[in-house]
Amino acid sequence: MTTQEAKRYKVLLVGDSSVGKTTYVNYLLTNNFTEEYSPTFGVDVYSYVFKTNYGPIIFEFWDCAGKYENRGIDSGYYICANGAIIMYNDFSEKYCSEFEEKVHSVCDDIPIILCKNSSNIDNDNSIDIKNKVNIYKPIVLLARKLTGYDDLEIIN
Repeated sequence: MTTQEAKRYKVLLVGDSSVGKTTYVNYLLTNNFTEEYSPTFGVDVYSYVFKTNYGPIIFEFWDCAGKYENRGIDSGYYICANGAIIMYNDFSEKYCSEFEEKVHSVCDDIPIILCKNSSNIDNDNSIDIKNKVNIYKPIVLLARKLTGYDDLEIIN
């Protein structure tokens, strides 16, 4: 299967400001972690191609600003999304339901993965970008839901 034949999905990356959304996408694309903080204004779109045991998949990540005044037309960015990852950290979990409701108000029943970015790995959906722990877990979980393949795995 070539990249042109890959399955393509629009994936929202939403959550409060400073939870690591952009850092996460940048790590996936470059395999490098940076602590430099640069807030997203509106939305940035990134293509992430990965190989699975069912062929290649492309996630078009729509990295949406977390800070309210930087969001722009945020719900407008959600149109035609296939799935979403809601990122949070130790201080912002209380906002997850707000983001989940907003996504579902535009996109009905798309699959949503809650993803905690923290050095305290305390649940199945926790990742630690800085220490490279469970980095690909949200990708695999969402890809399984989108494709219907419960045994989907990322391969090198």
